[in-house]
Amino acid sequence: MNSGLAAAAGTAAGTIYFAIGESTIPREANCTYLAAPVTDVLAWAAGASLMASGIRKRDPWIAFIGGSIVGIHVAQYASHKAGRRG
Repeated sequence: MNSGLAAAAGTAAGTIYFAIGESTIPREANCTYLAAPVTDVLAWAAGASLMASGIRKRDPWIAFIGGSIVGIHVAQYASHKAGRRG
């Protein structure tokens, strides 16, 4: 599989994984992903770095894993932190 396609597939898989997991947890639940937004930013940066490395080295597994990390943490941020104040 092409590394770029693997990165995109990983992002989609991470987003779907988050959506399925979220569907079973009450929105008001005190979950660990409700930590400071910097957690998601740092995880996104690490995932993006893995995606770039996987694409550069033509390693679809690294690109997929990085994409999965990016997908999960972008979805967490968008779902729980974006637009919140206070």
